[in-house]
Amino acid sequence: MPSKPINLKHKTCPTGKCPHWQVTISNGFRADGTRDKRKYTFIGTLREVRVLAFKKEQDLKNGIDYSDDSRRTMNDVFDRFESEYINDTFENRLSDITKAVYRRHLNKVLRPFFGNIKVKGLTIYDFELFLKHLRKQQLAPRTVKAYFIIAKMCLDHMLDWRWSNPDKLLDIIRRLNKLVRSSSQPTVRRQPVNYQDYKQISKHYKGTYLGLVLHLALYTAMRREEIMGLRWSDIEFFDLPKMNKTGVCGVIDSTHTLVYLKDDHIKELQLRDIGKTKSSKRKIAFGPLTKQLLLEYKAKQQATGNDKYKDLIAAKRSWGDCYNPISISKMINTSCNKLGLVQEVTASSGKSIMMPNISLHRLRHTSITAMSQIGMPELIKKQMIGHSIGSDVTALYTHMTINDQMPWIYKINEFLDNAINA
Repeated sequence: MPSKPINLKHKTCPTGKCPHWQVTISNGFRADGTRDKRKYTFIGTLREVRVLAFKKEQDLKNGIDYSDDSRRTMNDVFDRFESEYINDTFENRLSDITKAVYRRHLNKVLRPFFGNIKVKGLTIYDFELFLKHLRKQQLAPRTVKAYFIIAKMCLDHMLDWRWSNPDKLLDIIRRLNKLVRSSSQPTVRRQPVNYQDYKQISKHYKGTYLGLVLHLALYTAMRREEIMGLRWSDIEFFDLPKMNKTGVCGVIDSTHTLVYLKDDHIKELQLRDIGKTKSSKRKIAFGPLTKQLLLEYKAKQQATGNDKYKDLIAAKRSWGDCYNPISISKMINTSCNKLGLVQEVTASSGKSIMMPNISLHRLRHTSITAMSQIGMPELIKKQMIGHSIGSDVTALYTHMTINDQMPWIYKINEFLDNAINA
């Protein structure tokens, strides 16, 4: 038997500022023909109430009413979310890196805190306690935001599954958005690296792979995974006539990244042909000092008898014995502590901690700062560092090539050389 039409009414919230819509479904019929005397009311935007009312009406017709199950906990939500969304490889919606990050956030952070909470008993107060719990751990605001984004995705899926009262879930999601925005506190801006500190640590690692990584981070502003994903086939060295005209000794074609995946399902290094952003794939010109260091390390690498994977610069003796992006950062931190290149920083909790003065990302900031100091145009700078161009119109109609970089390579190299040797 067909159910009666949906009763849709316009309703204004108590503040009088935001108009809402209210829809009520009543006198519906189940699949077995019995009448459902209960009333279901949804309040929200026009689109929300229509979608929720339609889903509820279809469930009543098919005899489905998930909201009556009071035994479900958030662990059930996380299990279904992981099986249907994260592990769903049929549509290939997520990359291996994203899946690994989602699983780690879900199983190591969200599940221990929310796992035993019943779905019907979930409130916004639980998320406020979760935010306090994360702040005690002195986590970065973007890390806190990432945890809340995963939690919000689970709540959105609960709406589709009809596992809780839609009114209650929509209210939690709206208030959760405000909570996420308030949790994104401004972070301490990364300061450029002191050039004398860089000179000291580069001298310590002279002739090694880590010394080459530090040099490329400063002179090319490449990201850590991009530097470690470099292959010799991605580098073109120019001959003397071409070098004398522009001062450019070669071009790096940044197309790959070397990433380390680690979670309950996977633990391995992967060389991937995707970058952090769409603009990560780019060509970067370099000067004579970079060419010299690259050729010196290439000769040293060939002398070690690396026959299994000669093309990868990060390879030591075989593909199984390769430099790890995470271990590289740890080696830099250890060296900074040994050389005394640390500074005292006051954490949000009021405690004083010692932080290293040098990191690969801070060297990238230093390089970009130097580009601004020599007056490099913004479009050329974004092309070199792999950032997207501001507006869609500018990105569509502006065509930058490697030739636009070449007049500035000599200037940036001269500026950095003078600053380091001053």
